[in-house]
Amino acid sequence: MTAAVARNSGSGSFSCPAACFLLLSVCGALVFSSCDTAPPAVASVDSRVIFDYADSVSAPSVRLAVFLQVRKGTSLNRKSEQGMLSVSAPDERYVWDCPAVQDAGVSDGGRWVGCAHFLPPPGTALPVGVYRLRYSDASGRRCEESFSVSYPAELAAHDVSAVQGIAERRRKMLSALYRQDGTLLFLGDAADGSQLPDDAGMMRRCVLIDGGSVVCMLPPEDA
Repeated sequence: MTAAVARNSGSGSFSCPAACFLLLSVCGALVFSSCDTAPPAVASVDSRVIFDYADSVSAPSVRLAVFLQVRKGTSLNRKSEQGMLSVSAPDERYVWDCPAVQDAGVSDGGRWVGCAHFLPPPGTALPVGVYRLRYSDASGRRCEESFSVSYPAELAAHDVSAVQGIAERRRKMLSALYRQDGTLLFLGDAADGSQLPDDAGMMRRCVLIDGGSVVCMLPPEDA
C-alpha cells in the first residue's frame, strides 16, 4: 500500500509509510468503481488513530487514517484513484501528502477515498487538535475540510496493557482474521456465531475506542 509522505512546514522533510468498510480499509483494501465528471465536494470526513502493537511488551506504532466522502453526483472513476490527499496537522507543523488515494467504496452519502497510512515523523507524537485536509482529483479539481483528532495519551507511550486501562464502556472488541500472506478474510465479532474461514492463519483482536475513532490492533495470534 502506498505510503504517505510527511513534510515539515518549515525546513527539512520526513518520509512515512477508515462505518465497517472504513475499518476494512484500515485492515485491508477494498476497490470499487464508478464514474462522474462533476467537481469533488466533501460530504463527511472519517478519521481514526490506529495503534498497532507488534508484541505485548513494546509501545505501539501509531498512524492516522483519514477518509473523505465525496458527495453523490461527484463520485469517482478508477482513474480518479490517482487523486492526491494532503493533510495538515494543527498549526500546520507537519503536512502529509498522499500521492495516490485509496478507493474505500460507496455508502448512502457518496464515495469514500483516503489514506490509512499517515505516520508522524520519527520520534514525535501524533498531534491532537484540528486538522485540515485538501483533496485534488485526477483532473486537478479541489475541495477542503477540517476534522479533529484526539486519543488517550497513555496509549502512545505504554505497552498493550494500557488498552485494558480504558473504561470498558468505551471499548468494543472485534476480530480480524488473515491468511498467512496477510490477506484479510474476516472482520467482525468472532463470538457472534459467524462461520469463520478455514484458511485463516493469523488473528488480530481489534479494540475500538470511543466508537472507533481510535483503533488498537493487538499483537498477532495463531488463528
